Amino acid sequence: KNADGGVTVVVDPADYPEVAAALEAAGAVPLALRRRLAAKGFDLVAGYDAAIAAWAGGRPPQALRYGENPHQQAHLESDATGRGVAAGRLLQGKKLSYNNLLDLDAAYRAAYGPGLHRCALVKHTNPCGLAEAVTQAEAFRRALSGDPVAAFGGVLGFSAVLEEATAAAIIESGLFVECIAAPGFDPPSRQLLGSRRNLRLLAVPAGDPSPERMVHTVGGGRLVQDPDPGPDDPATWRVVTRLPLGDERGEEARFAMRAVALLKSNAVCVTSDRTLRGAGAGVMSRIDACRLALEKAADAARGATLASDGFFPFDDCVRLAAAAGVAVVVQPGGSRRDQEVIDACDELGLVML
Repeated sequence: KNADGGVTVVVDPADYPEVAAALEAAGAVPLALRRRLAAKGFDLVAGYDAAIAAWAGGRPPQALRYGENPHQQAHLESDATGRGVAAGRLLQGKKLSYNNLLDLDAAYRAAYGPGLHRCALVKHTNPCGLAEAVTQAEAFRRALSGDPVAAFGGVLGFSAVLEEATAAAIIESGLFVECIAAPGFDPPSRQLLGSRRNLRLLAVPAGDPSPERMVHTVGGGRLVQDPDPGPDDPATWRVVTRLPLGDERGEEARFAMRAVALLKSNAVCVTSDRTLRGAGAGVMSRIDACRLALEKAADAARGATLASDGFFPFDDCVRLAAAAGVAVVVQPGGSRRDQEVIDACDELGLVML
């Protein structure tokens, strides 16, 4: 803090040559260098302080099985909020890996929320299954029906304490599951799932599991943003086509937009009966995302709702949707060709929000 007063702090031996050269050339360290070195000193001390705070708060770094790949080391650093999967309690199974925690977080956050029972089935942080239903076991069965092939080796998230009937449905399905995240597990479900010794069961604390900030490291720094709150209020949405939506389709449109918001962009999904029927995610063009979602949905696309996480730059996606039998399209709009896309929907007999 006394860099401007002439004090030079050197915490990195890599800086010795530059400091020595400055002293040799001018007999003093210039102010700009002193300030840069002071910042490095503060950064080092801040790291110590963070480590001490984690230790004092009972949150020491937790070693993981491995990182994104088996040859990478990894650990988990928990914050002081005490929420989300980072604060979860592993009830059984092997030690968690870096990828396990990414998928557990994605699955639990996708499932979290009030109302009907919700189940999310995640692979590589993308939901390949998502459903809402009156019973938890039915929510699982519907989520699995979305893409039973992709579901193999996936991670399950539930919005409520896991019940015996749901555990029985998981076992009956024969699905190989890596991990399950839920607010808890009732004793009968624990007993049923205990036969799968390698299956990880993570009990997540009650409360909103979303992080306060989203952080991504880049070379030389970090990107920080607020978490995505998801789709805006459906009451603000409007039908832009001649055909009306109909009251019975409003909740499905809401579910579809929530589902597509959970997918990596470019993302398109097809839903019906509050069940994800097909998803195209993380591809470089929207038309390819649309093709993939419709291909996955197959016959279930007939009468279904198709949602996109971004506007349609052309009318090709809605023409594919109509050919597959989709009835409703939901998208944020904003393209210079919005009217062309709307006109295509009117021509094809689609409803668009």
